[in-house]
Amino acid sequence: MSRLIECITESLEEEIEEEHYSLENLGKNILKKVRSKHSYQKGEISFVSELPIIKKTPKSKKRTVELHEVFVKVIHDGTWKKVLRVEVIGNTLCPHALEFSGKTHIQRAKGALEIECEFEKDITLEEMIDIVEESFSSEVYTLLKSEDEAHVIETMHKNPRFVEDVTRRILERSKKFGCRARAECISYESIHRHNVYSEGEI
Repeated sequence: MSRLIECITESLEEEIEEEHYSLENLGKNILKKVRSKHSYQKGEISFVSELPIIKKTPKSKKRTVELHEVFVKVIHDGTWKKVLRVEVIGNTLCPHALEFSGKTHIQRAKGALEIECEFEKDITLEEMIDIVEESFSSEVYTLLKSEDEAHVIETMHKNPRFVEDVTRRILERSKKFGCRARAECISYESIHRHNVYSEGEI
């Protein structure tokens, strides 16, 4: 047991000093190094992190840093596979209330997209984040000036969506990858005591 722990520790220390273009590339190199020192039938390595993306607000064009939760798993069992997952904050605006009364309620929501594919598939976490963001009623921002707030509100009302609409849109936009895709969305309801959850897979 101590030999295995020592092998993993050495491989991690050696690889984190090198430059890597992605988390999955880092994971693959670590697993390769571990296997060269300690053979295995199946190896997995996972990373959980926050990915900062610099954006500009929609109207005032102020720079803002948006953090997104990401998960990367690399699997080697004779072939190389990877699992990529992003979790993104957005919002939903209720279509039913808007149609029924001309007024409606909004809520913050969290959408997730998980892709499982061959390691060689060229899919970036940033691309997945864009897919989820574009599926909400509107994007949300850490920094908003008054004109930005007005734009977000207008965008939401132009795109009323149920939580299941968000999930469907994430999956529809993920078809281009040609991989197994799983989508989730949870809406933190503003007028109910409960939240609303939707999931789907292709």
